[in-house]
Amino acid sequence: MSIADCLTRRMMLGQAGRLVMAAPLLTLVGCNDLVANSTRSSFSGATMGTRYRVTVGGSHDQAALQAGVVQILENMNDRLSTYRPDSDLSQLNATPEASWVKVSPELAHVMATALGISRASGGAFDATVAPVVNLWGFGPGEPVVRSPGDKRIAAALARIGHHQLDIKDAPAAIRKARRDVHIDLSGVGKGYAVDRIADYLKRAGVEDFLVDIGGDMRAHRSSPDKAAWRIGIEKPHIGPRTLQRVVNLGSGAIATSGDYRNFYETGGSVYSHIIDPRSGAPVSHNLASVTVVAATAEQADGWSTALMVMGPDAGLELADSMGLSAFFISRTGNGLADRPSREFNRFLVS
Repeated sequence: MSIADCLTRRMMLGQAGRLVMAAPLLTLVGCNDLVANSTRSSFSGATMGTRYRVTVGGSHDQAALQAGVVQILENMNDRLSTYRPDSDLSQLNATPEASWVKVSPELAHVMATALGISRASGGAFDATVAPVVNLWGFGPGEPVVRSPGDKRIAAALARIGHHQLDIKDAPAAIRKARRDVHIDLSGVGKGYAVDRIADYLKRAGVEDFLVDIGGDMRAHRSSPDKAAWRIGIEKPHIGPRTLQRVVNLGSGAIATSGDYRNFYETGGSVYSHIIDPRSGAPVSHNLASVTVVAATAEQADGWSTALMVMGPDAGLELADSMGLSAFFISRTGNGLADRPSREFNRFLVS
């Protein structure tokens, strides 16, 4: 995980050369035939420390499609990985001065998305949160055995904040306010890769498909009367995986952030990997997971993280005020309780 997903389920766990994400919280639970008498096929592989799977309806050259997908994923790692020292993002992070650095259009786009979500969420989502994430033992460093303490948290907080970054176009460039600002775009980068694959499939003439990278999904169907893709939202508890609710995704994207797959206990306290970049500490509210449906996986990815950090009440209030389709599952004294935003209700099946 590392940026706020770092901040949420997608934490950077630290394997050399790859982005490492925690287990997905969404699953394909089935769909009807996409087209009468059509065939369905899928291919999958490893990427970004997790797995990707592409399922398509109709007859297509699967080997050619997969070759194109693999190329897109390699390109995304070359642009956005913090584990490839020669990636665009790693070179930006290594820049020793607070000056404008020319970057690729892809990196500029993802950075702009991250900054937009940061501002709209009041800093609940932040691409510079890695120093605090690492401080609490959820980054690639050594495990933490005790709370880092107020002084160390304050020192780390001085290095983070979306106000530490500026971006401009033509040519694309990014500037850090401090040389020790560390940018990690894993909270939106995985979703962006899903979107790029979806665009590629459309150009290749694939009309019905589902793209899944570590639980970040984007679906498309050729017309509204075709059967929708059904996606299951995982019940947020430790143990065997079961479903809380099912949604009809149709043509769109979906992502979930949750706190129950990545945490540790020390000194009698439990610390979640969901770090609030505003306070520099793990969140302490009772929100267990947030699912967001959006037009793009990039937006769904980032907003599920931001709302998860904000908590059940502030998150739902913002979702409704912005017209976001979000689904909140909280822990209560009687078990689990879920609350959809007004816009999310239309996706629920059960």
